[in-house]
Amino acid sequence: MRRRFRGGLPGIVEALWVSPQELESMFRGFTGFVLDAIQEGIVLLDNDGFIQQLRRRLTKALMEGRVERHKRFWRIPVKKVGEKITVEL
Repeated sequence: MRRRFRGGLPGIVEALWVSPQELESMFRGFTGFVLDAIQEGIVLLDNDGFIQQLRRRLTKALMEGRVERHKRFWRIPVKKVGEKITVEL
């Protein structure tokens, strides 16, 4: 029996099993795959709205230019070489 699948569907589904405290720490630490998941991921369960809150914070930081996303990586914009910066997400 052959099955035909529509093209363009994701090939891999990944689950991230961490506590809210661990996720917050990875988020504030600019962990790339976590930022990708928060920005692009499909949330299946978020009873207390924690993921939605992280998504809003990330969107706000992107809109304000405090963090930038390029093709495959995230970066914090630096205006001068050697400048000390602190970014709150």
